[in-house]
Amino acid sequence: MKFATSALLGLLGGLGLVSLTSFALLRSPAYKTRGLPTEHLAHGAGEWKVIASPPAEPASLVALPGNELAALRYGDQAEVLSPSTLTWTTKAVTVEAPLAFPSGGPTHIFWSPLSPTEALAAYYDDVATGAKSDKCQLYLEPKHERLPVLPPPCERASGATRLTRGAILALAWSAGDQQTRGMLLEPGAQAWKDAGVLPEDGNGELVSGAGDRALYAGFGKRVVLFEDGAWKALPKNVEPRYAYKFALADDGAVLITGGQQDEAAGKTVLVGLLPLLALGGLLSLAIVARVKWKASVGGMVAGFAVSLLLAAIAFVAMLPLFAWH
Repeated sequence: MKFATSALLGLLGGLGLVSLTSFALLRSPAYKTRGLPTEHLAHGAGEWKVIASPPAEPASLVALPGNELAALRYGDQAEVLSPSTLTWTTKAVTVEAPLAFPSGGPTHIFWSPLSPTEALAAYYDDVATGAKSDKCQLYLEPKHERLPVLPPPCERASGATRLTRGAILALAWSAGDQQTRGMLLEPGAQAWKDAGVLPEDGNGELVSGAGDRALYAGFGKRVVLFEDGAWKALPKNVEPRYAYKFALADDGAVLITGGQQDEAAGKTVLVGLLPLLALGGLLSLAIVARVKWKASVGGMVAGFAVSLLLAAIAFVAMLPLFAWH
């Protein structure tokens, strides 16, 4: 086999290896971000119902008076979900912006807006001294009012909200027993009351709703509802997901949309093995070509080197598309 033919064989093999390696890198970590259905759970229902998704990707989901739920766009336009027909209607909706975390503020564990003028927060560093803060110390912002410290076995506050009756509901994480426990601070009280262990643990956000309800969702394995002073894991979603948007209606209905979903473990492993499989195939092809067709080793190496050079040039040319500097 001539040098040029051997070089072409090395070039094609190298381009194939580079292509499969690029595909594997782009698919890692392997998750699906689009195509997940919007799901609605009526209060007390035994299973989620898949409904039409909002016509446009929402910036956030919020509850409106009259048991309506709204998918907010940027600006005052929103898609409002009718509680009776579960259909979307475009309307102009005015929602006050929540209190934002101050620019340049200390590193916070969480920041939970309560209204346009108030928020609950916990910090890694003390706001006044800069020293390490008690991770079970909650503050009412922006006045930086200290609330009573969450009692042991709390090792870190992981969320908080205010119920409609004025009580503060907080989440206390304990690494020792790997549990998140709810704690209640009634108006005017100086001590927290135990509100029970969450039935399903995981990272998420705690938001309040009408009727002293609260919802813990966003990243956990299950959506958890706090109602009548107790936690209850809601039915499993039709499509398991995380990093999704959610809202709790005044009547206790729950809406979720978007998010990410892990692929099957076997598929993830297969994608990760593609570069090794391609490299093994390329080496096998090179051995066969050398033994059977007397291919030039120098030619195949040269062709392979050219493929790597072309890949490097393509990578550098694509950097501006990703705004890398």
